[in-house]
Amino acid sequence: MTVLSELLANCAEHGGGGQVSVLVTHVWGRVTGMLVHHAAPTAQVWIPELEVDEVGNIEQLEESGRGLVVVAELCGGEVEIVQKADRTVTRWRLHGSCSCEEADGY
Repeated sequence: MTVLSELLANCAEHGGGGQVSVLVTHVWGRVTGMLVHHAAPTAQVWIPELEVDEVGNIEQLEESGRGLVVVAELCGGEVEIVQKADRTVTRWRLHGSCSCEEADGY
């Protein structure tokens, strides 16, 4: 939920309006998602490459505008952002994101 929450907050705070579509799937114990912000990009979006030691306290990053770093860390770097003239598409994959197989005994 933190990944989706951060991406939605970025759209609301920095995206300049527009609708958002979200698709989240859960297949074989892995959660993947895609968020499409249906508006022209207001700025170039990129995920800074930081060493794990530089990340520090995730709660502080969420409040300091470094939310995409949080998203990248939670997704093990499996985040893709593609900007088009009329939309921004963000795809992500969470590793070890659920314990449904353990709960089912499989």
